[in-house]
Amino acid sequence: MKFLCYAIFLAMLLMSCTTKPPLKDLELFQQGRYQEFLDRQRTILQQVQRREDWPLAQVKSASAHLACQNYDAAEQFLTAVNSSIWAFDGNNEAKAFKQGEKKKVYKGDPFERAMVAFYLGILDYKSGNYENALASCKTGLLSDAGTKEERYQSDFAALYYLESLVYRAMGETDNAIKAENLFRASLLSRITLDVVCSTVKAVFAAMSKGSAQFKEAELVTATELLFAQLAQMSNEPSELPLTILDSAISRALVIAEERATGVVLSAKNSDFACDWSLIVHYLSLIKIECNSHISDIGEGRYAKFLNTAQNDLNALLNNPGNVTVIIDLGIGPRKISAGSRGERVMICQQPYMEKRAKVKVSGKSYDSILIEDLNFQATTRGGRRMDFILENRAVYKDISDAIGSYLAVTSIYTLPIASLIYLSSATVNAAADTRIWEVMPGEVHALSLNLEPGVYSLDVRFFDALGSELPKMRQGIDNCIVIKDRPVLWYIRSGVKQ
Repeated sequence: MKFLCYAIFLAMLLMSCTTKPPLKDLELFQQGRYQEFLDRQRTILQQVQRREDWPLAQVKSASAHLACQNYDAAEQFLTAVNSSIWAFDGNNEAKAFKQGEKKKVYKGDPFERAMVAFYLGILDYKSGNYENALASCKTGLLSDAGTKEERYQSDFAALYYLESLVYRAMGETDNAIKAENLFRASLLSRITLDVVCSTVKAVFAAMSKGSAQFKEAELVTATELLFAQLAQMSNEPSELPLTILDSAISRALVIAEERATGVVLSAKNSDFACDWSLIVHYLSLIKIECNSHISDIGEGRYAKFLNTAQNDLNALLNNPGNVTVIIDLGIGPRKISAGSRGERVMICQQPYMEKRAKVKVSGKSYDSILIEDLNFQATTRGGRRMDFILENRAVYKDISDAIGSYLAVTSIYTLPIASLIYLSSATVNAAADTRIWEVMPGEVHALSLNLEPGVYSLDVRFFDALGSELPKMRQGIDNCIVIKDRPVLWYIRSGVKQ
């Protein structure tokens, strides 16, 4: 009997070791098992009790169909979800207030809604429906900018780029140039912001950890106020980091000094019980330390990054061709619940290898050029970094939220400085919503070609950050048609293809 028990135990142990858990959606997608991925989304869409998850299943289905070049099916899913993510439902909001955010119908964050608009725009552009494509661009830019009250300047560069393509196809050259200028500014300004924000982050970390003489509330408030001013400044890529920093600190000092002398401010949440004279002092110290830090680094490095970015953009924009290739690389951010009651959401940048693509057509190779970073978009709105810094973690809060935490800094042309941000959640049910369009790309690239009418084959190769090829991702795409006197768009998604 004892031997029989051991035998049963060993058999059960072996079964538990050999039984593999089902693959997650993201794993199926990354392995190129798109049909299994789509079957799983279809199951969700057939369950009435999961109606709140339908829009998420629809955008994930659209991603898989795009990867397979099934453009009609992708457009159907995107059109369906587009009609729901913009609709306001008071019952939906009340349900979330009582039962938790996950019981709300999924509508996505601003950057997710902007990507829905971007995909609809490229599909309409591809089909020659330029008016609809332009409308999608405007809708996506509005989503990224936020409400009229927030007044953030949209910096969703990919939408500005698409808008420029649409205007050129419509023969509106002046509007195309305006869109191109906004596209350039939204990308180039991020380099300046990266230098400034990483500098403030380093100084803040040193001040908060290096001495007990600083009061945490006042130090965090000083830093928050500085970032608020950076957010409100117009993004001028020609400005040097020291110029931007000095201007932002000067504005923050004016506000802090007015508050210290009892002048009533119109800004929201100006009633924090802080010692504003200390905040003035801390801002002055931050200015000295930041100036020294940037001087030590040297603005030559900034100029180098800026020059590289400008050369890339010139290659893309200066000689617009009749063929545009849009390439999605990597995997976008994901959310994890955090906090004692799961009331916060931690956003993580998911790792992926591919950082650049080369497209070979008619014997010539062309390098892809980055036009959007979705991890940047997930942690910003209107070019504004997530607002505060504390122990190398970042808290995603509007400037009007209670002061709490830290800045996440990511970069397009440099490695990410921080990959995690926390999002505050203010519901009666504290559990935050961790749903996200996790199979969206991490980056969007593009390149412009001038090709004669005909049928072409593409050889697409992907490379990591060190320039090494990723052979399993190599793609051969046939029957790419170029039509005379008509703009053409080809779409490619990185990943293993089965």
